[in-house]
Amino acid sequence: MWDALKRIAKGLLDRPDDDHEPAASGDPVEDFRQFMASHLGKVSLPKGRPYGSIRLGQWFELTFHVRRNDVGIFFASRPEVTAEAVLGWIEVQGLAERELAPGYLVRPQRGARNPDVVRIEFSVPMAEPAALYTVGLRKTALALFNALAEALEPIVDDVSAEARAPSPQGIDKVMATRIGQAKDPASTADLLHEICYDERVWGNARSAELAVALFAHPAIAADDMRNGIGAVLDGGWQWDAIGCLKAAATNPNCPHELLARMAAHDDPTVAALAANRGVDCRPTPSTRVDSDERTIGNDSDGDAVTAVAEPTPDAHGASDDLARIHRCLEGIGLDPDVDDDGDIVFHLGEDVCFLFAANLAEGYCRLLAPRVQAFAGHDVPKRAAPAALQVTGGTKVAKVYLHSGDVVAECGVLFTSVDELEAVLERYVSALGQAVDAFREAAVA
Repeated sequence: MWDALKRIAKGLLDRPDDDHEPAASGDPVEDFRQFMASHLGKVSLPKGRPYGSIRLGQWFELTFHVRRNDVGIFFASRPEVTAEAVLGWIEVQGLAERELAPGYLVRPQRGARNPDVVRIEFSVPMAEPAALYTVGLRKTALALFNALAEALEPIVDDVSAEARAPSPQGIDKVMATRIGQAKDPASTADLLHEICYDERVWGNARSAELAVALFAHPAIAADDMRNGIGAVLDGGWQWDAIGCLKAAATNPNCPHELLARMAAHDDPTVAALAANRGVDCRPTPSTRVDSDERTIGNDSDGDAVTAVAEPTPDAHGASDDLARIHRCLEGIGLDPDVDDDGDIVFHLGEDVCFLFAANLAEGYCRLLAPRVQAFAGHDVPKRAAPAALQVTGGTKVAKVYLHSGDVVAECGVLFTSVDELEAVLERYVSALGQAVDAFREAAVA
C-alpha cells in the first residue's frame, strides 16, 4: 500500500501524522475532496456533495465519502454483473480478508438493499471535521483508495465479460417492467434515474414508449430531465423526440430553461405547450412548488446548471445583480463567497450552503443546504423520511428531502426585481436554517 502511495503523494510520507495541510477554502469537506482529486486524477466531484468517485470500467465504481464521524472508502459493483462472478473473482485473487493496512481487511458483502451488488467498505474515523486537514487521515484515506483501486483494477477485464446478456424474451420482460415503473405514479426519482441509465432498455422497439413515460413522470429529477431533454433539443435523441418534448412541456417540474428552449421549437404544438407553461409554471412564494420540485424522499441533485449567462466581472468576479445579493448576505451577518461556477457559497452555522444564480435573470433563485445529515453506508434510519416530510409540511417555504444517503434542504425564491429579492432574502435564509434545525430535532425525536 505505501509503495502505491509513494508514487502519487511522495511528500506526505515524510511528514508526521498530526501535521496539518493548509485550509484552502475554509470548508474542510470541500478541501478534502479537492485534495483527493488532485492525487487521483479523473474523479467525479458532484457540486455540494461530500463524496467523489472513479469508475472502473463499465460495471464498477470506487467512492470516498465524508460522513459525520468518518471517511468511507467504497468499492461497489453494478447489478448488471452477477454478484457470484464478482465474489468468485475476489476469492480466486486471494483478496478476501487481505489486510490492505493495519486494521483494514477486505471483506466483500452483498448489498443490503440489492443482493446483486457487491460492496467493500473501509471506514477512516475522525473526531471532528477539522481532522480532514491532518496528514495522517489524508495519508490513510488516499492510500486505502489507491490500494483498493490497484487490487481491483483487473476485475474490469476479467469479470465485465460476464455481464448479463438477457435473451430476447428476457429483454421483453425487462422492458415491460421498466415501462410499468415509469408509468407508476408512486415511482421515486431514484428508481427513475436508475431506468434512465439502464442500458438494456435503450435501442429496443419500446424505448420510445418508455422515454415518453419517463419525461412525463412528475418525480423525475431535474438533472435527468435536463440531460434527456437537452439531448432531444440538441438532436441526439432517437426515440420519439416530439413525444418526449410534449411530455416534458406538460410536466409541472420541467426546469424553466428547458421550457424557454422548447418555446422556440419548430414543432408548433411543442412550442405552444412550452410557451403556455412558461407563464403558469412559475412558483409563488407562498407555495412549495418550484421548477425542480420533487416528491419528498426522491432523488434530487439540484447541482447541475446548464445555462449560465456570462457575468460582467466586478470586485467579486460576479454580475451586478449577483454582487448586490452578495452584499445583502454580508449585511445579514453571513460571510459569502462566489465560486468558480458563479454561485454564492455561505455558511449557516457549520452547514455549507449555496445560492444558485443560474436563473436570476428569470426572477428565480434557489438556496440549498446539501449536507444536512449524511448516513453511514446510505443506511437511512426509518425516522428520516417522515421527519423530512414533517418539516417540509411545517415550514411551507423550505423543503427537506433525502438524496443518496444525504438529507438536503432547499428554498425556491421567486421575485420580480433584485430589490424585491433583497427585501425577502433574509427571511428565506432564516427559513432554510430553521428547516435544517427542525429536521435534526425531528429525526431524533
